[in-house]
Amino acid sequence: MIKKTFQKDAPNRKIVRHEKNLLREISEIILKEVKDPGINALASVLGVKMSKDNAVAYVKIRIFGSDKKDIVKTLNALRRSAGYISSVASGNLGLRRAPEIRFEPVKDEEYEAIWMAQPPESDN
Repeated sequence: MIKKTFQKDAPNRKIVRHEKNLLREISEIILKEVKDPGINALASVLGVKMSKDNAVAYVKIRIFGSDKKDIVKTLNALRRSAGYISSVASGNLGLRRAPEIRFEPVKDEEYEAIWMAQPPESDN
């Protein structure tokens, strides 16, 4: 008999797949479908982390703006439209339950760490 061993902190494949798909979908929806007039700055989705029960999606977002006021307005507009983004993304992905989306802005130090952790792209 073969005994299966699992690492305690190993990520669930289903959750990892949902995170990747949600990252792509949320980016597309923010870019193409959200028409909130409060979005005055460019928003970039850096990562999505799902809770273990897939009920909550924590979205790391970087907002590029010239003024702090525009950045705050954009973040508030995205938080207002989180329900719409969640319902459209879950419909496009065929999820049974739409996750609650919580936007978390990334500070500059965190952004640099995330950017430096990315593997370099090959020019093949």
